[in-house]
Amino acid sequence: MSPDVFHGIPLLQSLIIREPCLEDLSEIACRIMNIKLYVDATNIRSLNISNCSALNTNESMTPVFINLASVALSFDEITHIEEGSLAWLQNLTRLTGVFSQEVLLDLPLSGIKQIQDFSCSGINVIDIESICNVVFLLSIRKISVNNLNTSSLSMSSVELCTGLEYMYLSVPLSFHPTTHLDWNFISSLKNLNQLNIVGLEDNRLDICSFQKQPITWLTNLTLGLKNQMLFAKQFICLVKLLYLDIKYNLISNIEDFAFLGLTNLESLDMTSNKITQINANTFYGLHSLTWLDLRNNPLIHNIEAMSFTHLMSLRQVFLGQVHNPLTEPVIKLNLTLIFGGILSQLTHLYISSAMRPMQLTIGSNITSKQNLSLQLKGQTDCDRPFFQSVTHLHADAEEFLCGSEFMGKYFTSVETFDYRSKLSAKRVDLTSINQLIHLRKLTLRQVDLLIQL
Repeated sequence: MSPDVFHGIPLLQSLIIREPCLEDLSEIACRIMNIKLYVDATNIRSLNISNCSALNTNESMTPVFINLASVALSFDEITHIEEGSLAWLQNLTRLTGVFSQEVLLDLPLSGIKQIQDFSCSGINVIDIESICNVVFLLSIRKISVNNLNTSSLSMSSVELCTGLEYMYLSVPLSFHPTTHLDWNFISSLKNLNQLNIVGLEDNRLDICSFQKQPITWLTNLTLGLKNQMLFAKQFICLVKLLYLDIKYNLISNIEDFAFLGLTNLESLDMTSNKITQINANTFYGLHSLTWLDLRNNPLIHNIEAMSFTHLMSLRQVFLGQVHNPLTEPVIKLNLTLIFGGILSQLTHLYISSAMRPMQLTIGSNITSKQNLSLQLKGQTDCDRPFFQSVTHLHADAEEFLCGSEFMGKYFTSVETFDYRSKLSAKRVDLTSINQLIHLRKLTLRQVDLLIQL
């Protein structure tokens, strides 16, 4: 490319370069100024002093591209970093690369002064002390580390990471660290508001036992630790937590009061676990919870009465797939019994019976006070005021019937109706849809109209 290749595009604000066939970053740097830059340079292995005359000035320690709104560099494996190689740039929005621990420690010598978001994959496992040294010298605010030696985590080892606001830590499959993490390290990271740890098999998950003071700074926590049980008061020290993501674990047993103390929690994601039962005190204390997701827990067979009645802020619930023994021909679920009065305040409710016949029992005096979106996968009960107040309906059932009638007629307030059947469904009179006078959008999926009336 000509050195002035972009000079004729004065209004250019964003430039993305992916996988350039170059081995020298300065070949790109010489040709860009005053734009938002993203470079995905997987062929570059070494960061060297630029041979571009525009970058080699007497004021080499002053950034050349002072008008760059955003700079993101993405490399594959970097094997060498020459001192001053990135002095022309200095401030980075995001840097992604693969580093050995030795090369990583050379990164501050490159001339970069600050990185907002740093994503690092180690060729081998990397100790947290090395990571935090770079975090401190480059004023990094967000860090994502793959191949971390989690056994190096401690209160003292993360002292230089105190400026972090976001931390993602991943443990390699080939690495087998200590089975119990020293969770005390969180006490040193008093600016950290988001923490994501995946890949560690810590069956104890002992976050709060040794915390002398409540953790008031952490608001978002994601754990992928393959633990099987949640103990009582498991998270009691996380008093300001707003979002808890523990999906894709192996959780099969939840002790009563496991979430006690999380009075500010708004979102709880427990999808794709092995939960079998929900008790009346499973979610005790979650007074601010608005979102609860239990989808893809295929073993749930019992939801105890009053399980959700105390969740006064709850708005969106995804119960997912409910199972009953195969000896019971119909899955029966008493929504009034498990939700109580809060059923009327829900804005979204998803229930699945995996195509098995399902009967929902709802009190005759309960209606929705919200614009409720109801997702049903299976068959249900019939004429109820609650159904009449639903405004958005998603039904996934072989036969969506009330007796021999198409059940859609009972959702008299529905505005959007998405119905998916099976081609094996029997002939059903769908003309009752004409009674839905508020209907604005109708979607029929896998409905064989040739056998419908």
